[in-house]
Amino acid sequence: MHSSHRNRSDRGRSARLQSAEAKNAAHTLVLMAALLSILFVGTSWCLQYFHILPMDFSEPGYRPVMAQLAAALFGDNSVFFYLTQAATALILFLAANTGFADFPRLSMFMARDGYLPRQLTSLGDRLVYQNGILTLAVLSVGLLALKNANTHGLIPLYAIGVFLSFTLSQSGMVGWWLKSKRRSWKKWVSFGGAVVTATVTVMLLVGRWSEGSWITLVALAVCLAFFLRIKRHYDWLAKKLNVEERDRIPKSKTIVLLLVPRLHKGILEAISYAQALTKDCRAVHVTLDERSAKRIRDDWIRVGTQIPLVILESPFRSLVEPIIEYVDQAIAENPGNTVTVIVPQAIPKYAWQGLLHSNVATVLKKRLASRKNVVITNVRYFLE
Repeated sequence: MHSSHRNRSDRGRSARLQSAEAKNAAHTLVLMAALLSILFVGTSWCLQYFHILPMDFSEPGYRPVMAQLAAALFGDNSVFFYLTQAATALILFLAANTGFADFPRLSMFMARDGYLPRQLTSLGDRLVYQNGILTLAVLSVGLLALKNANTHGLIPLYAIGVFLSFTLSQSGMVGWWLKSKRRSWKKWVSFGGAVVTATVTVMLLVGRWSEGSWITLVALAVCLAFFLRIKRHYDWLAKKLNVEERDRIPKSKTIVLLLVPRLHKGILEAISYAQALTKDCRAVHVTLDERSAKRIRDDWIRVGTQIPLVILESPFRSLVEPIIEYVDQAIAENPGNTVTVIVPQAIPKYAWQGLLHSNVATVLKKRLASRKNVVITNVRYFLE
């Protein structure tokens, strides 16, 4: 009885807190809208009073509009002049932060639905969608570089993007009201907002067409095609990977090819691993001259392993091509079997020491990666 009363009390307290949060949020939005209106009207009047117009980016003595206004109001090099510049910069930083906070979340939702790469859904160690942040940073830098850091050239794109987003948002709300079949005056507010913002979007497109507003339409079409192409790929991938009732676990055999450049301690561990996989093991060595072939034969006999040693001659002194041809031959002889290629690799103690070692194993793995029924396994030997 006491527990039930406590649960009802907790639910009531939670409902009151949610109601208070909603009221506080509404009051905050009203205050922000009023403050924005005052700033907009006051700034517009001051700009008209002092006859301040935007300067061309390449014009000598270029100053942004707010810098010109601060100079006219407070004088050049005054304390309030620099305070105005600092406040403007902080506002711009905050506006940029809004994009970097919300774009990763939006891209995560789209990636979750299959319209963007799945990498954008990964959450980083700092609990942010870091791939989305990096993507937005690269796109922003690229756009600034394309416009030579002239933000005036980006204003039409920004304005069209803002009002197009408003139009889509309000249209979505109208669609929600229609689906819910509720009668409310809010539906007509959303409809009116969608009509107004759509009208402004069209006016900006037509009025700024010569200034590059058409790029927005091209970018929108490219993005939509990109999203649909990604969605089709993920749908195709899900269809191909879906396990059906007739699917069964296939029976397969494996052939192990152990690559032996020369005999060392790392090769001994690779031999042990290869023998544990299957009885059909072969050691493969590519020789460039008869002297090295005799040396590897003697070392192989001295080790006493039961794995046969296959020596491939390379008349053109290539270490990769003979192995590729031998793997293709093994696949052709046993089309249904899996060929496991074991590549021993010595790992140096320090990263810079890797520059002193040959990268034949890396090249070989890249070449074999396109072969069907070929599994590439690295047996690493750490040098300490």
